Amino acid sequence: MQTPTLTRFRPIQFSLLLACGIATGHAQVFLTDQSLQPPPNTGGSYNYDAVLSSLVPGTGQEFTPSLQGLDFVEVTLHNPTATNTGTFEIAIHGGNIAAPVLGLSDQVFRSGGSGDSNTHFTFPSTVQLIPGDLYVLEITQLAGDSRWTIEVPSSAVVNGQTIDMNYSGGRLIYGGVPQDNSDMIFREGITVPEPDVTAVCLLGVLVFGLIRKGSYRQKHLV
Repeated sequence: MQTPTLTRFRPIQFSLLLACGIATGHAQVFLTDQSLQPPPNTGGSYNYDAVLSSLVPGTGQEFTPSLQGLDFVEVTLHNPTATNTGTFEIAIHGGNIAAPVLGLSDQVFRSGGSGDSNTHFTFPSTVQLIPGDLYVLEITQLAGDSRWTIEVPSSAVVNGQTIDMNYSGGRLIYGGVPQDNSDMIFREGITVPEPDVTAVCLLGVLVFGLIRKGSYRQKHLV
């Protein structure tokens, strides 16, 4: 009877564990807290209208979080030409756009292609927030071509149903001035690890080990 050595299958199991570690380390989910987004088009009649407003200094959006922090912000930026470029960042203020900055995102460079695009901003560390308090996300262009715009929705009707395109937790800030009954397309929230990746990887390694063990036993019982 030949006794198997660990070196016959350890490299395979190690490879699985390494792959799981890599996948687990990079897997993440963006959990939305507050947002105003265009209604999804699931078929049937669909009408969504919005105004493209120039990205001027003092542009932002009030929001009222329900979570104790944020890790990312997304805003819709419109690029009027395929050659336009721009560098942008998001600042978080407490209460109003003139208040001190609580958190500053990493800079994002945009280039190429025209049309609307959800631009994703991440923060070096979680910006601490108090649920129920008012905050402002301010978007600033640091460099690049002019004529970039934000999306301000006006109306939406999906399958005959009117969709409210006003965000109840705040207002658009334009040129430093709050705009009643206006908001910009935005999304903010936290980043959490993807638990399913870890669970599936560990289960796969366990099953692999059980299969190898069962195969060895069966081979030597014959």
